[in-house]
Amino acid sequence: MDDIVLSRNNYATTQHVKQFWDQKFRIKDLGKLRFFLGLKIERSNKGILVNQCKYNLELLEDSGHIVVKPSFTPYDTLKLHNSYSPPFHDEFSFRSFIGRLLYLTRTQPDIAFVVQQPSQFVSIFQAP
Repeated sequence: MDDIVLSRNNYATTQHVKQFWDQKFRIKDLGKLRFFLGLKIERSNKGILVNQCKYNLELLEDSGHIVVKPSFTPYDTLKLHNSYSPPFHDEFSFRSFIGRLLYLTRTQPDIAFVVQQPSQFVSIFQAP
C-alpha cells in the first residue's frame, strides 16, 4: 500500500493508530491532506470541499480539448461519432481516456451518464 488517508474525530486515537502502523510498516505522516489521487481537498469553517479541477485541466490538455468552447449542458444529443473528428483507432488511448473520464465522475456525478455512453464501447476492440 502506497497511500492511505486517516481521518479522525479523536486526536489521541489517531496518534495511537499512527504509532502502531509506524512500528509495523514505518509510515511517513505528510500532515494535513491537500491532494490525494487527483483530488484537491480544501477545508473551511463550512466544511470540506473536494474537487478535481487540476485533474480536469490535465485531462482537457492531454486530450487536446483545452481550447474547446464550454457548454452549459454536458450532453445535448446522442451522437457518438463526430464527422469532424476521426474515431479512436488506438485501443490503449481510448481505454485510458474513458478510464480518466470515469475517475472524473467521482466529483462530477452530473457527467456520469455522458461518460457511460462511450464507455460501453471499450470492449469492442479485438486483437488482430
